[in-house]
Amino acid sequence: MLVSRNGQFWVCGAIAFLFNLAGCGAMLPLSDNWCSPTYQCPGAGALIEHTMCTYGPKPPADRCHGLRDVQTDEKRTLIVDSLNAARQQLSRGKLSNWPEAADMREISYDYDLEKIALRWAAQCVKGSDKCRRTRDWPHVGQIVSETASDEPIDTDAYWPRDEIRQWLMEAELADPAAIDAYVPNERSARFTQLIWAETYKVGCADVIYETKDQAGRYRRKVVCNFGPGGNVPGAKIYSTGPICSECPAGVKCICGGHIPVHQVPNCLLTILAVSR
Repeated sequence: MLVSRNGQFWVCGAIAFLFNLAGCGAMLPLSDNWCSPTYQCPGAGALIEHTMCTYGPKPPADRCHGLRDVQTDEKRTLIVDSLNAARQQLSRGKLSNWPEAADMREISYDYDLEKIALRWAAQCVKGSDKCRRTRDWPHVGQIVSETASDEPIDTDAYWPRDEIRQWLMEAELADPAAIDAYVPNERSARFTQLIWAETYKVGCADVIYETKDQAGRYRRKVVCNFGPGGNVPGAKIYSTGPICSECPAGVKCICGGHIPVHQVPNCLLTILAVSR
């Protein structure tokens, strides 16, 4: 089935199912040419090719084997719920030393971001990729979680809730004085991406594989891409003030139970359980 969106044609239904995606909610663009200059990223003295152009869908045979995509709809939902719960905790002023957020957007899932994250996760290498921009966002943020074990990894051990709590704990390493003008800090980069107010989309890949290493041969890599990306030097992390008081018109913000009357049409009227 073809669907038109913004002048582009998308594929859904049966073909999306083959990619382990859910129906038309998981539409993939048919016309993206990832190797075109449109998707290149600026580098040190040269342009960088997009991850979807540089790498194939499978890693070299000598790098790893037994690669499996273990992402599920249940985990996608848990990721979104956990992210929004953490963002609400900060927005309501419940995070020590961090003031309330007046414009914290609600995050929802994006399958294009997941597709790009999966391409990188499937390479069986450490760290982050260098170019993951999309048609909508020149800057896409990324958080990577990597696990090594001597025993096969239990794919039913859902990581999102506990993992995102770890990101939130980096608040102790971040400086609230940088809220109005972000200063790069590798020790708290996951936290500041987590609470970046303008970010409203996430897509995560979750893969397991084996390496030839004697120790920690079983690996799991989770890659989450965020759009638009945060951690932009000099940019505002979020606007301080009463929760939801600066939520832009037509935008879903995380407002909790404290919603000014004039902001009701602009806000998400649901209270996410922080302890979920």
